[in-house]
Amino acid sequence: MWNFQSRLYAVPLATLSEYVGTRTLEAEDATLGAGAQVVVPDPLWTGESQFSGTGFASLGDGATATFDLGAHPASLLMPVLDLQPGSSAVTTFRSGGTVVGSVPSGDVGEQGASAAFGALLPRTLAGTLPAGDEVVTATTAAEGADSARLDALMVQPLVTRLVLGGDGHGTALLRSAAVSTTWTTVAVPGAGLADVWSYDGLGRLLEHHTSGDAAPRVRVAPGGVTLVRR
Repeated sequence: MWNFQSRLYAVPLATLSEYVGTRTLEAEDATLGAGAQVVVPDPLWTGESQFSGTGFASLGDGATATFDLGAHPASLLMPVLDLQPGSSAVTTFRSGGTVVGSVPSGDVGEQGASAAFGALLPRTLAGTLPAGDEVVTATTAAEGADSARLDALMVQPLVTRLVLGGDGHGTALLRSAAVSTTWTTVAVPGAGLADVWSYDGLGRLLEHHTSGDAAPRVRVAPGGVTLVRR
């Protein structure tokens, strides 16, 4: 008869050293101007998607929703709207007087087999939000009783990063949503040399080098990723 003996091994766990990623700001928590109101649908389920948070902000003609972003790096804005076929509502997003982009609520295909009349979708605005801007205001223009159904505002840094450390080692993963190469520094836990691998948006290796710096300067290709391990 076989005699099996189980053993417990102490496995070191990595700890989160730094995270810079997408944040989601709920529209119902924004500062709403005249002509805007919070809608709490019951249920939150649309038939194919679910509103985040407690509901959405309905923005009629001239209505505004103002989001306080706080300090942030250069980022893309991705508003999430419940798009409705035939809607005349167009919502424009501004920061510091500069237009970042607009979303027409009627820009949605036919219903098809879905149980939902519209489509709850994120839309990436054409402009880039510079680092440091703290307030974004959404303003809707619409005809008649039409309104925009704004669910949330997603703020995605042009370069996101995740840094882990533990047991004298560290790993950093950076990803770019920018259209040009970004150079940045990243503090990686651990001691000794750090290996740096940079890949383009198709996963092709662009560069591999080592660095003895505590915070190596690395290249992040547009649409690509950079991995640093120490």
